[in-house]
Amino acid sequence: MKSSEFEQADLVMKKAKPNENSFSTKEWDKIIQKQLKSAQEVNRADALYRESVVKLERVRLQWEKDMTQFCELCETSEDSRIKMMQNEMWMYCNILSSKCVEEDLCCESVRSCLEGVSVHSDIQSFINRSGTGTERPAPVVFEQYRPTNQEDRLHNNSSPGDDPFEQHRPQFQFPLGQAFQPNRYLFN
Repeated sequence: MKSSEFEQADLVMKKAKPNENSFSTKEWDKIIQKQLKSAQEVNRADALYRESVVKLERVRLQWEKDMTQFCELCETSEDSRIKMMQNEMWMYCNILSSKCVEEDLCCESVRSCLEGVSVHSDIQSFINRSGTGTERPAPVVFEQYRPTNQEDRLHNNSSPGDDPFEQHRPQFQFPLGQAFQPNRYLFN
């Protein structure tokens, strides 16, 4: 704004200069004063603008310096963070890998033990080692607490075929003292 006022005052002065005699002294002094005032205001505005630009440049340089320091600090921080994460992940993977190797060795040991398993021979070995004999046990026979005789049966109106346990008794007998061995009946 100040420069446009100065340019207008300067233009008026240039136009009026050749016709200086046509203006009264008072009008001419007024034109000169207006031009000088405009020139001073333009010079003051230029100085103020120059000073603002210098201050702005100083602040910009300080901001640039601070920003550079901050970016270097961030870069250093990120560098150490990434290296730490890389190191931690590397150690984790090594631990996991060693555990996998140990686990694989254990699994291989189990596999080798399982290769030696023979179902039939293992069952036969258990039977031979833990068997109780080749004969079935004798059946449990009912023993009456008091002796029975013919008179008691007549008195009770019962006959020898009326024994309630008789029909449930097995029809085979094993010699007493010989143990039952299930393998004889399972695999023969």
